[in-house]
Amino acid sequence: EPFEEEPFEEEPFEEEPNEVEPKPEEPKPEEPIPEEPAAEEPQEEKLREAPPGRYSFEVSIERTHDRWGLVLDEMREGLTVSGLAGGSIEAHNSCAESSRQLRVHDWILAINGKSKPAEAAAEIKNTGAATFKVFRPIFLTAKVQKAGRPLGMRLNYDKDCSAALEVMEVAEIGAINAHNIAASTEQQITIGDCVVGVNGLFDVPSKMLEILKACEEIEVTWVKPPP
Repeated sequence: EPFEEEPFEEEPFEEEPNEVEPKPEEPKPEEPIPEEPAAEEPQEEKLREAPPGRYSFEVSIERTHDRWGLVLDEMREGLTVSGLAGGSIEAHNSCAESSRQLRVHDWILAINGKSKPAEAAAEIKNTGAATFKVFRPIFLTAKVQKAGRPLGMRLNYDKDCSAALEVMEVAEIGAINAHNIAASTEQQITIGDCVVGVNGLFDVPSKMLEILKACEEIEVTWVKPPP
């Protein structure tokens, strides 16, 4: 018998879809984000830089070392800080805000309420904790030409403890008086002021005095006492 091949029913082939990784979406242009106002720094951080200008403050310090490490100089206008020599004051300064540190040329208005210079100086020697009332001056600078004239300024200092030359008198004739006539009130060098630097040399009174005598052109840096 003839062999009849049964028709072959071909199953439809369904192609499996290739797994195609989705294309990364193109980034949409970012809309500008309104800038937020910068957060205000904490007050503590702001105080790490001393505020400009002269000002007064109080600070309480405990004597944590065997000495205070504070050198004081009694001027006609009060006590000034003429040196720091380790001890409790520098320990305080190492962790205090700059506006509450004690610095050379600060004026000490009172220690534990004692405002007379002699009493305040005695108080610091005998106490284990002290509240200092301090006046911080600003440093003023001016160039003075002698132009053949005398300096015309009498100065005083203590060779044992001074870091400045105290102005005791300004003569009517001299380079300083000529400077004062031309200067504003703030820029005048007057009795009670303390010269802290001359021609870039600071805090060495004997050397500063030599420069004042020898040089025709001088740059003077000084501080004024508390008002």
